[in-house]
Amino acid sequence: MSTENPKINVSGLNFEWDQDKGAFLIHGNASVAMWIESTMAGFMSGIHRMVGTDRFNLAVYGAGEEGIEGEWEHLIMKSPTVEEGLTTIGRLANMTGLGYWEVVSIDREKKEARFRSKHSWEAIYQKALGVCWGSNSLSGRFAGYSRKIFGCNVWT
Repeated sequence: MSTENPKINVSGLNFEWDQDKGAFLIHGNASVAMWIESTMAGFMSGIHRMVGTDRFNLAVYGAGEEGIEGEWEHLIMKSPTVEEGLTTIGRLANMTGLGYWEVVSIDREKKEARFRSKHSWEAIYQKALGVCWGSNSLSGRFAGYSRKIFGCNVWT
């Protein structure tokens, strides 16, 4: 049974629901929407229980760092500048529930980048759980972007 897929464009961001496949797409990319305070909190809490805080933080940091590859290739590298690409990614993150973040500065000579984050999904699920494990996924993402910009490994 084929139905017309609902679509909406919000501030230049295309959302589509493929009802035949049960898929949610953002700019044609398969995506998932879930409740942060329950679904994500339960998911992350389960992983934390299995591995403990130190390993959990390292794993989440690494996943954040590795998770930027598609964004880098499909959005950032197709933008006029890296800074404009990162601005777009920050806008997309803000519109898809990941929280607000922005590039404050990038100094290629010093190999230093500064980012600002507010209302991160990590803070929301941790508040719901009553824990404070840090924003390691977001830190990893920022490290991944910085590694691409500076051509060397970085740590946030």
